[in-house]
Amino acid sequence: MKKKQKVSYSYFPDDLLYEIFPRLPAKSIGRFRCISKFWCQWLSSNDFIYKHINESKQNNEEQNLQILIFTEHYGLYELYLLPYYNHQDNKDIALDLNYPVRTFRTSKVWVLGSCNGIICLMYPKTSLICLWNPCTRDYKMLWNSEIIKRYEPWMFHTCGFGYNPVVNDYEILRIAYIFRDRHRYSIAYVYSLTKDSYRIIMKIPYQICHNSKSGQLVNGALHWLGSHSGTIRWIDDDSEDEYRLVLAFDIGGEQFREVPQPDYGVDEGHKINISEFRGQLCICCWYDEQIDFWVMKEYNVRESWVKLFHVKHNACKNIDYYIPLHYTKNGSTLFYMGDDLVIYDSITKARVTYLTIGGHNRFIHGTTYMESLVRLER
Repeated sequence: MKKKQKVSYSYFPDDLLYEIFPRLPAKSIGRFRCISKFWCQWLSSNDFIYKHINESKQNNEEQNLQILIFTEHYGLYELYLLPYYNHQDNKDIALDLNYPVRTFRTSKVWVLGSCNGIICLMYPKTSLICLWNPCTRDYKMLWNSEIIKRYEPWMFHTCGFGYNPVVNDYEILRIAYIFRDRHRYSIAYVYSLTKDSYRIIMKIPYQICHNSKSGQLVNGALHWLGSHSGTIRWIDDDSEDEYRLVLAFDIGGEQFREVPQPDYGVDEGHKINISEFRGQLCICCWYDEQIDFWVMKEYNVRESWVKLFHVKHNACKNIDYYIPLHYTKNGSTLFYMGDDLVIYDSITKARVTYLTIGGHNRFIHGTTYMESLVRLER
């Protein structure tokens, strides 16, 4: 075990500082780095950074968790940070973020995911990917590699972003669908932040739903809806109803597997969708009159699925795309619903409240985010 270095100047016991600092906000720690050269080295060390991340996840999750929202307004795209939202306060507290390459404001931007304070953005027109830490303002642009360029004329792909604890690395998984002559197959290739390069890892026996822009990160694995290869003939004409498998890619083990689903009952619904909700895997299941929301309390255990609540179709617009983002402070649920951001009271079953942020009411994508001090240079 490493011997702890002295960090104080006799004012406070060192052990007390080692317990206090990981519980402080990331931006405050950034300012404390200016105290001395030693404090800068200590507060910038990997040991401290990941201790701070673990403390943020375990303590005061409601206070540390934030929501990232992309909006579209007259062809311009903006990114807002929502620390929390209590619609009874009737206040707009969202922060307008100056995200990297903002000169692309007329181009749609996808949020592929957020992990340990790093946000993965994609500009779909160019397939350009950007890793960005809003707290430290560090970012890294990832240009298309020769592997991608080799298949680009015959493919389209979906992506996922996460952390590989086995090698202490951040990785982007791209699943490419190759359509060349009569050959149709899927391959997976991974970008490593540490190595700053892509590599092909496998052909996969599944076909991922092409409407899934990004994988949902839960318990160290990325999740998509999918089907067995060959069961859907034309990917341009397919229906989301055909994708009934919940697939997981274990980032550390680099293996695909099927995730057990809940017992939906006699009627299995017309369609399902998956998301991450409060650190758990969530399934939304559509029926004629309502949408059920299930969460997996113990990961990869079929019996642990619990029906959290349901939303009646008459309580909101009749659309087919719902993603629960977070519980608000007053106990309601914040939803990304089609092009809308809404709050639904699942207890009283009241009608939803449609939100406006920054004067905008058309939302492209939303995801959860937690500040950190993770550095992108390796």
